[in-house]
Amino acid sequence: MQCPGCSRPLPAAGPRCPHCNARVPLSDLPTSDLGAPEKAGASAAPSAAAAPHAAGSRRAAPALAPGSLFAGREALIAYKRAIELKPDSIASWNNLGGALLRLRNGPDAVKAFERSLSIQESPESHTNLGNALYYAGRYEEASAQYRLATDLDPRGAVYWKNLGDAETMLYRAPEARQAYLRARDLARARAAATPLDPQAHRQLAILCARDDPCALREGARAADLAPGDASIAFANAVIRCLLGRHDEALDLLERAARLGYARDDIENDPDLRPLHDLPRYRRIVELAGRGTAPGRPAGAANE
Repeated sequence: MQCPGCSRPLPAAGPRCPHCNARVPLSDLPTSDLGAPEKAGASAAPSAAAAPHAAGSRRAAPALAPGSLFAGREALIAYKRAIELKPDSIASWNNLGGALLRLRNGPDAVKAFERSLSIQESPESHTNLGNALYYAGRYEEASAQYRLATDLDPRGAVYWKNLGDAETMLYRAPEARQAYLRARDLARARAAATPLDPQAHRQLAILCARDDPCALREGARAADLAPGDASIAFANAVIRCLLGRHDEALDLLERAARLGYARDDIENDPDLRPLHDLPRYRRIVELAGRGTAPGRPAGAANE
């Protein structure tokens, strides 16, 4: 892409040309493959774009069902317009990146998140960029972004959990365990401080499943507080899988899919790898891919 002012090559990040300081119109962002599925192994999953500000959780927005691309494109146009009005808005760049990611345009989502970071560093932007890289299978780069997020906000449990996921995909077990334990301790403090928050109990439950028998109790508590939440059904499925209770995990995974949990998030969760060769797991993935359910609300936490 070239600068409209000086015609020199334009970097991927930054709302203005670094050579002549000319403003880069949003229309110059490449969108030719908007809405087209990416290659196998590089699928993009939902991010936190639907929130009115940047959120750093990997699984916060519902998947787009077939026929929903019009609504997705409308969101994309709205976020582009917001950036035209305020080109230095970090939140708008994050929201644009999330909209692109939801439309399976991972490469352009990466560029939008990079532009957000070129304006100002934030843990949310690093995590959003990490999410886009994670779902593209670029785990080493995702891990680096998640670690930068933990440096900026060491008390964010979701950042440590994301880092643990990336390290798991890189088969670095000691580093993954350290990140998960840090996330668990932070999640436990959050659940104690907000006992009526179902997402706090869900987050703690899934992190406890690795080392702590509190997982089933916290997962049940979250389900009692929000019985129709797809993210909580999914978390309870992951907990059962980690505990080796695969039939129960599949029951809950199917429930999550019927409630609208995204196919990409199911396929990219490292904790569900023991289920991947089971025929029922593949049927559930196909069910989630049909996108017939309403989806879950924006703002859910990461697990």
